[in-house]
Amino acid sequence: MAEAPLHVVVASLEDAEKRINEFEVETVTSFTVFRRNKGFREVFSDLGKHRVKWEDVSRGEGPKIQYNGTPFIILGWDVRECQFGPDRNVTKKLKYQLEKTVEGKKDHSYIQKGRTLVQNTKKQDCPARIHLKRICVFPEYKINGPDSIWKRKDQSRRLKTDLENKKDPVTWEEEIHILFPSLDDHRNHVTGQLAGICQPIDKVIKKKIQCLMDEGVTKVAEMKRHIKSFSKKDLGNTSTQNRRFYPLDKDIRNVMDSYKNQTRFSKDDKENLELLLEEYKSVNDKDSFYLDISETEDFLFVGQTEWQKRLLNMYGQEICLLDATYKTTKYDLPAFFVCVNTNVGYTIVGCFITANETKNSIMRGLQYFKDWNVNWHPKYFMTDFDTSEISAIEETFEAEYW
Repeated sequence: MAEAPLHVVVASLEDAEKRINEFEVETVTSFTVFRRNKGFREVFSDLGKHRVKWEDVSRGEGPKIQYNGTPFIILGWDVRECQFGPDRNVTKKLKYQLEKTVEGKKDHSYIQKGRTLVQNTKKQDCPARIHLKRICVFPEYKINGPDSIWKRKDQSRRLKTDLENKKDPVTWEEEIHILFPSLDDHRNHVTGQLAGICQPIDKVIKKKIQCLMDEGVTKVAEMKRHIKSFSKKDLGNTSTQNRRFYPLDKDIRNVMDSYKNQTRFSKDDKENLELLLEEYKSVNDKDSFYLDISETEDFLFVGQTEWQKRLLNMYGQEICLLDATYKTTKYDLPAFFVCVNTNVGYTIVGCFITANETKNSIMRGLQYFKDWNVNWHPKYFMTDFDTSEISAIEETFEAEYW
């Protein structure tokens, strides 16, 4: 015999979310928002504009509200479907796959090679849904005694008048009616404890990961140990096969990467760079940084810390190495490194990034190193066989050293 859907009534949206979360944990299922109207989340405003109802037993799939003598107003509704429900983003996925294919054929692509997926979507057209209906009830206008159409109209008229006048506050109570599906409503996918391997990470686990990151946890393996202990001791969940509370390494890594992006200063890399430089300068005023992102000059970034200056002046008087690298990031900007041979091997003692590899761009970067290190007079420079680098070095430093 099939189970009947469960109809639950709670007093607030917070209680509704809590009850849905409990239902998902108990049944090892997960639901996503499919559709909701504005009134479901809005704060109560002009209740006089809404229609007064005494019952709601329409043929729709939502929860049925039977007559109990108390009038109410429907504020909004919400529909959530099983995570294995219909695939509503087929067109977007095809468009993204096409863009990814085109980008992957370029010479310097930053699209990582993905795995070969036997099944390219988890959607299985499961019809199971959770229906929510938010209403506002008015106990003071309850009909006592036998029901009649005249009594309903009379009480509705009084209630509408009082709501529109707004002279005396009308007492109301909020109710959220929730209609949960039965396990028999799920189709085309595994249910029960085995479904735990397909569960998304719980919101509580996500918040715990973010808190641990704020405390300095950066390694996935260390984070996994913390989460395992938290799920077992604090949440009391011992089913290690349930990814909702015992996420895989890739799940943890995805949450950590997402939180890193959220806590960045800005989505604009130029703004991020400016803010980071201000932060670096505040740590040690003897570190030197220069950034030019103006519209009139070509891009230039030059950076050298205090310890790099010390090594440059100590080991860079005889010979220095100028090396360039480019096309290693999504920005086609050449990065130049000044290196010296210290007592423990070659070490980078300065870096600058230019808009291009012209002689003038390289000279601008080298000139800042020269200004920051007045006692630096290298006798020799080793570079690639590049005329721009050679000419820039010869014109930046005095001829008596060549």
